[in-house]
Amino acid sequence: MTDREAPLRRQVGLAVAASLVAGGLLGAAVWSRGERPVAWVRGRVLGGGVSLAVVVDARREAVREVALGADGSYRIGVPRSAHEPAVVLHGAGEGGALVESGPVALPEGDGAETELPPLALWRAQLRLRRRGERYRFDWSPIPAGEGYPERRRYSLLFAYTKTDGERGETSLLSSEPAMELPCRELLDVLKDRAPTATALEVSLRAFDPTDPAGPLWVGATQDWTLEAAE
Repeated sequence: MTDREAPLRRQVGLAVAASLVAGGLLGAAVWSRGERPVAWVRGRVLGGGVSLAVVVDARREAVREVALGADGSYRIGVPRSAHEPAVVLHGAGEGGALVESGPVALPEGDGAETELPPLALWRAQLRLRRRGERYRFDWSPIPAGEGYPERRRYSLLFAYTKTDGERGETSLLSSEPAMELPCRELLDVLKDRAPTATALEVSLRAFDPTDPAGPLWVGATQDWTLEAAE
């Protein structure tokens, strides 16, 4: 049930972009203001709700941000040193909603522009509950239509503390906006989790399983505590 099909290569980029919003550029390297853009990425947000557009280079853990226009459009310069750029659109307010474009193929030639397909933010209501010896997770489905995946697959990403003190991550897939499994099964997939580490961070994601390099939507991210009884 682990999420091997999902675009997990993006976790570094998403973490860097999240640190930008949470810490105002603290914890993320910013491309030098002296680096002249050699290419431009532009696009449009449908439906509003996005506060910031960020181009991220996951390999370099570097970012460059830009505010959106009144019509939801954005245009971000990408320096020559960016090797694996992607655009992350952050939702305003709390909840952790965002959408990431996936790797952007930059055209050759200085000053060239790439236009991304329109994207829309997804804000989901995520419920995490225990029912006896089973866990029940359910959430509001991602909408259909322009700006959202043509086909949908959901993923719950669980982040936790491992026995060595490092951050561990595992994810579970679902084709429907709900998931239920025995408590022991969830504990088994949280590999090397420190027994006393009951505080988890859970992120709800959606993507098109037929497009592994396509956009990734994060509908919600929230803290969750495992019950002490195992």
